[in-house]
Amino acid sequence: MSPFASGALLAIAAAIAFGATAPLIARFGAGSGPWTIAALLYAGAAIATAPMVRSRERERRIARSDFRRVAVAGILGAAIAPAALVWGIAHTGALSASLVLALEAAFTVAIAAIVFREHIGGRVVLAVALITAGAMTLVAADAPGSAGAFGLAAVALATLLWAVDNALTGSVAGADPGSIVVLKSSIGCTASFVAALLAREAFPPTSAVVALAAIGALGFGASLRWYLLAQRRCGVARTASLFAVAPFAGVAIAYAFGERPASAGAFGVAIVLIAAGIALHMRERHEHRHRHAATGHEHAHTHDDGHHDHRHADAPAGPHSHPHEHRELVHSHPHAPDPHHRHDHDDA
Repeated sequence: MSPFASGALLAIAAAIAFGATAPLIARFGAGSGPWTIAALLYAGAAIATAPMVRSRERERRIARSDFRRVAVAGILGAAIAPAALVWGIAHTGALSASLVLALEAAFTVAIAAIVFREHIGGRVVLAVALITAGAMTLVAADAPGSAGAFGLAAVALATLLWAVDNALTGSVAGADPGSIVVLKSSIGCTASFVAALLAREAFPPTSAVVALAAIGALGFGASLRWYLLAQRRCGVARTASLFAVAPFAGVAIAYAFGERPASAGAFGVAIVLIAAGIALHMRERHEHRHRHAATGHEHAHTHDDGHHDHRHADAPAGPHSHPHEHRELVHSHPHAPDPHHRHDHDDA
């Protein structure tokens, strides 16, 4: 399977798990404060992901230089963003909130192009446009009447903060994704609990606590881990644009819970547009002659990928991590803008 295809499958799985959160939060978090819900969601994420932390021999630990970026991601993406999402859901409804989540893809692709200098070709631009157009078709057909410009603005703010979060965690994607999720979730959970105490929010009943923690375990814990693994395989921008299917998952669950779109026709059009965008990504093939500069770093790797040909006596059969050197290499093969392939393109 190509790096694009395997990364795409991980990104789509992450999107479905995350997209399901909006209608589930609306159902099980009703009556609870936004900071309390945010804290419970990321408490569940931290607890569920802790057993997935890999040993030092299999994955690179989070370096001290990475800590500040993960800490900022924890505050923005695991405290403020989920609280904004919860507040927005309460003021605009789960269906509309789910659809506005599509903005995260657009924000993240823009940041990847500007900050990471990822090569964004015509296929990626078209895929993002199709997926976003599908989500916006639904938004236009089901726009709230009196409800909530402020609610929609809060959800949009959450997507912007998650886009910044994606960029920050993408820059440390070589570290163990389980460790990143646990650290980020713990920071966000702690900050949210402090904010909930300061706001004097009431604590929800036990059944809601368990439900919200479970939602966080899948939608913010497992989902983020899959997202980070997808970034390794196909880069920040492509992972983000595939993640734009998340709103569709939320819409489907909200529909099952009884919410209805204003137009069945628009719903069908959105399905076609989103499916076309995903298909473009799944079929993407990027290959040209490129140069790898000599460098040294540490991350999880195997010795059968054409880039890690160093030798050591105790090399395990599967993925493992240790400091290693790369000699200068010029070759051609299918690749994605992963951490080994962030090179310039003459036609960019």
